[in-house]
Amino acid sequence: MSTSCNNRLHTILAILVCLTLLSTIFFWPNYYAPFGSAKLIGFLFFTQLALPFYLAIIAREGNLFSRLHHPAIIALGSLILIMIASSALGIDPINSFFGTLKRPISTIVFLHGFFFVLYLHELFTFNQKWKHNLTTLLIGITATTSAYAIIESWLPFSLISQENRTAGLSGNPIYLASFLILPLFFSLSRAIDTNQKHKTVYWLTSGIIIGAILLSGTRGATLGLIAGFAFFVCVQSYQRGKSHLSILAKSGAGIFSIVLLIWLAGFVLPSDSPIQRLTAYTDNNVQTRLTYWGMALRGSLENPILGSGPGNFYRVADKFFTPNIYSITTVWPDKPHNTLLEWLESTGIVGLAAFVGILFFLFQEGWRKKRSRADLILLAGLTAYVVQSAFVFHTIGELIAFLFFLAWVISSKPETNIVSPPPRQRRTVVAAVIGALVLLIGVSTVTIPFHTLALNIGKGTAAVNQNTNEALAYFEKATSQPIVWDDALVAEKYFDITNQAEQTTNSQATIQAAINVYERTVSRHPLRAKYWTDLARLYVLLADTNDGTVDQAGITAAQRAIDLAPQRFEGAQTMAFILAQNGDLFQAAEYSSQTVIKNARALTKEYLTWAVDLSASRQEFETVIEMYTAWRNAHPEDLSILANLAATYAQNGQIEKAIETANELKRLDPASVNAVDEFLLSL
Repeated sequence: MSTSCNNRLHTILAILVCLTLLSTIFFWPNYYAPFGSAKLIGFLFFTQLALPFYLAIIAREGNLFSRLHHPAIIALGSLILIMIASSALGIDPINSFFGTLKRPISTIVFLHGFFFVLYLHELFTFNQKWKHNLTTLLIGITATTSAYAIIESWLPFSLISQENRTAGLSGNPIYLASFLILPLFFSLSRAIDTNQKHKTVYWLTSGIIIGAILLSGTRGATLGLIAGFAFFVCVQSYQRGKSHLSILAKSGAGIFSIVLLIWLAGFVLPSDSPIQRLTAYTDNNVQTRLTYWGMALRGSLENPILGSGPGNFYRVADKFFTPNIYSITTVWPDKPHNTLLEWLESTGIVGLAAFVGILFFLFQEGWRKKRSRADLILLAGLTAYVVQSAFVFHTIGELIAFLFFLAWVISSKPETNIVSPPPRQRRTVVAAVIGALVLLIGVSTVTIPFHTLALNIGKGTAAVNQNTNEALAYFEKATSQPIVWDDALVAEKYFDITNQAEQTTNSQATIQAAINVYERTVSRHPLRAKYWTDLARLYVLLADTNDGTVDQAGITAAQRAIDLAPQRFEGAQTMAFILAQNGDLFQAAEYSSQTVIKNARALTKEYLTWAVDLSASRQEFETVIEMYTAWRNAHPEDLSILANLAATYAQNGQIEKAIETANELKRLDPASVNAVDEFLLSL
């Protein structure tokens, strides 16, 4: 009876774990961020649902601590405790604990991940068949995802596409590639296992997965594959007693062949092919990553022990922003795109040490058990994972695959040496009841709030361009939820809807509602410059709608944005608008001119014209010349600015400079010869 009950409990646990794995392919079109949100909510829900059954199992079997003895599990548990401490002591506890629908990996997700590992470890050590079957399921999920991604790249339409790169069911090419890496090596391990049946199927599966990774155009994942291959060749050659020179020659030849093949493919395939992207390592994305890495390193020095808290890289990016990258992007960075640097910045040295400890113990365990090529290929997979993680951040699919890999490595066979006490029915019931209570709390306070938020924001976003009032109704539902963990998302959607405010029956009421939501958001996230900037812009919009002046709260918000992100232009730009709206044209000219001079790369021609008009009306021609010169340096292709610059030189009495600039325009733009000659005659 006891054995039968245990089998039933393990079967139920296994089914729920299967559903958790299947959440990696969940997609719900009505959700905001339909790929990531569905996966997040599925992972949270099924992990929570499995808890009562897991607690009942360990209550019947006893020896709870025997399941926690492995160093990798201890390191994972330590990492989560560090995340909790870092979140509580960091700059934005709510963001750190719960994350956002856009960036869901947070302390609460890792806490669920810890239990997910324990579930897998229990199943794997209870019966090796579960280990084999669940691995088969993961490979099957990955193969299906990869096959769809490949087919999607051939279709005239797709669920989502970025620069002709396939994203499959992950919603982003990078998310797709990072999820596929570790399951690929499970498939390869079976393909080269001499005892494995259906080897041809696994070779085919591996090829499909590799094809999807390449079509994603993800360079970090490609480098990871090359690194994994090199590791495999080197270690296998070493095991066979080859000389170091022979090992280097073989691995070097293999790497060279792969790189050469990709490089040659770049010549054959179209210029917009994702394979073509794999051959370029000097483009804007690479430069942006390097800048972000520098920010993370500088930020880590401010909180070296526990960091700023998980998910709070935005504070580092605001403080240490480099205006030079405005020529590449104007986004507000919130991730350094390097897992190790993110752990260092967000959880400090102790958090990074815990994460590296997990990797070390996994590698140590794998190295100790490397009895065959199939075992060795999994070590190569870990190597590939570590290399590719230097170019990406944790995502929900990638995290699930990594946690599965962790549990797989540390549980090689059933633990037969554990002596369990006789099962106690009362203890089992108590454990199940406790698990059910935790389940109820988790579902009601975490899963359901995220679900309703994702659904209302998703429906509202879909309705914005068709019916602003309908969209606003959905956003109001999201705002009125009893629990709103991602209040910043609601605020951003209110900000977006103000762009369609004229379509509503009461645009002032819409703007005021957006201001109210943002006031709550900045009170919960007081160090995020973007939210202060948006709030200040809403006050400007409200004043413009009322034909009045901007409230002091708007001025305070703009100044707060400037203080928090002094190297960004948005705060100063908004302050200039506020001052102009309030009639202080002298200060408005000061702010707008300095904004143009420092950040011409990021601004529009319309803003330049507005700022120039302010300074020119005060006959501040030296300032106007500085603005035009800054614009000319940032936008050398804009030849029309030379005519304005020449005219300003003339107004300022610098006739020689005016002539020199006008002649430069003649030389660069032959079509302007007549107009320039006319200007020169007028001097």
